[in-house]
Amino acid sequence: MKIIIKTQGFKCKVPIYVPMAFAKLAVKVYIKKKAINNENIKYIETIDFNLLNQSFNILKEYKGLKIVDVHSSDGTVVEIWL
Repeated sequence: MKIIIKTQGFKCKVPIYVPMAFAKLAVKVYIKKKAINNENIKYIETIDFNLLNQSFNILKEYKGLKIVDVHSSDGTVVEIWL
């Protein structure tokens, strides 16, 4: 996955390795469960990591697909590609 941000005089490409991002998300949620109060844990526990993992595996088949393409009036462009 690539995130591309373009403004006048600035261009930034951020490559994201999807399995690594998924692993980081799972670890962060596990750590934060211990630090978050009981009222908010119910929101974190609703995340189905098996379904999320299946979704990432399906998205791998569509490599090169543009997910987001936003152009603002000041010339800023944000694109997210698989």
